[in-house]
Amino acid sequence: MSQATLPVAGLDPGKDERAGRRPASPWRGRLESFTGLFWNPIVEKEVLSRMRSWRAPAAISVFILILTLFGWGAVAIATSLSANSGAGVTPGIGLGIFGGLMGTELVLIIFLAPALTAGAISGEKERQTLDLLMVTRVRPGAIVTGKLVSSMLFILLLVLISVPLLSFIFLFGGVEVDQVLVTTLVVMVTAIGLGSVGIFCSALIRNTIGSTVVAYILSFVLLVAPAILPFFITAVTAPQSFLQQRGQPIYQLGEPFYTMTATLAPASTNNRTVAIGGVVSGGTVCTSTPNGGTQCKSTGGVVSPGLGGPIAVPATPGLPVGSVVLQGDEIVEGPLQHWHAWQIFTIMDIAMAALLLFLSTLLVSSGRVARAGRAAARVPAAMSGPGALGPPPDPDAPLPPPGPSA
Repeated sequence: MSQATLPVAGLDPGKDERAGRRPASPWRGRLESFTGLFWNPIVEKEVLSRMRSWRAPAAISVFILILTLFGWGAVAIATSLSANSGAGVTPGIGLGIFGGLMGTELVLIIFLAPALTAGAISGEKERQTLDLLMVTRVRPGAIVTGKLVSSMLFILLLVLISVPLLSFIFLFGGVEVDQVLVTTLVVMVTAIGLGSVGIFCSALIRNTIGSTVVAYILSFVLLVAPAILPFFITAVTAPQSFLQQRGQPIYQLGEPFYTMTATLAPASTNNRTVAIGGVVSGGTVCTSTPNGGTQCKSTGGVVSPGLGGPIAVPATPGLPVGSVVLQGDEIVEGPLQHWHAWQIFTIMDIAMAALLLFLSTLLVSSGRVARAGRAAARVPAAMSGPGALGPPPDPDAPLPPPGPSA
């Protein structure tokens, strides 16, 4: 038998079939590697250790208690307003109560997500157990994503526990099932984005307290910047057109409160044209014609902002580049037309989370290489210092001559 016909060990395609096993698929290994990023021993260990402590039941109890108090207050206020107006229970009451509860839940998740992940990597550094994790078969990327997934599973548990509390909203009406699903998705995507910020700060800073403080600062900036940046840019670059712009920049859809408000807004209203601090007059003027008909034309409005004289507003101002106009939560004008606000928000937040997880993996991997280099540099110094055993024996050195026989 020639050399070319000999089967190579481990590369024989019929070996698995002769042994009664299905031949391994290359896609199977890739799928296992991908799923290993999100479910691995790190996730199991973190979930078990978190749920066995007293902090998890305490956090769940406080979370439900706060939601219950806010829900009770929202119901009391809504029913009192409806009784005073004499309109009775309307669908708008249910929508208002649901919006208040979901806004409260979003605020709680915003405060909770960075705290759960800000000490994930830095805590391992402080306990000096990160090196032990790095010598295992779990890759650095799986360690980073495992820390995030374990925290997100706890937040998912909080969201699922709050579902029975939110279910009584359907007794009032006015809330659709898709609105419940979309707002829940906004809450979870927000948790993933802010949790990734905490993971990145934890991989960047060795101290848990420092990483927590930086994570909250970055989270505050990410939440507030999309809301105030358009006003700041317009006030600086074009103050004359501050009250004349239509729509809003598309990056403003990355703000969770804005997206949730757009989701809960009625689809037939365009509540994005807002006059800040004044009264708008003008609009459409209709006059009678000599032949008995009616002629209507659009006129400019006047806004009285309370800072000086009135400012004329054109009837149909142009849409700035990169801005969109929403009707409800749907983009009706501008780029990405017919997309929904929650879709843009999800893409932006997931992209940010993927980038931060990639940078966190690089930081953890570079830290492992640096620690290995420092350890290798300490070995020669320890062998040449006082009390050292000396250099290792040379295997190529000749053997010493045998001593005299006894």
